[in-house]
Amino acid sequence: MRELRNVIERASILKDGHTVTSAHLPADMLATLTGESCETGLFRLPLEGIPLESVEFELVRQAFERTNGNLTRAAKLLDISRDQLRYKLRKAGYEADA
Repeated sequence: MRELRNVIERASILKDGHTVTSAHLPADMLATLTGESCETGLFRLPLEGIPLESVEFELVRQAFERTNGNLTRAAKLLDISRDQLRYKLRKAGYEADA
């Protein structure tokens, strides 16, 4: 909260007139607000968020399809056990043959 208050105070001092615009915000905050931050990692979290379960399902689905339904190979791609993969597929509504 203190950081936000400081940003607001700074923007109020720097403004030209009655309106605070994005030009008055620090570059790092502006990048975060516009989704252009220099995040490291494999994935970028959408600004509006996303359910973790849907991300997991999408990765499981892609691994399953990439390996043409081969559970052992798909599990290796995801670095999980074959049983874990079967559980996740059943949970998502896929019928994974043994």
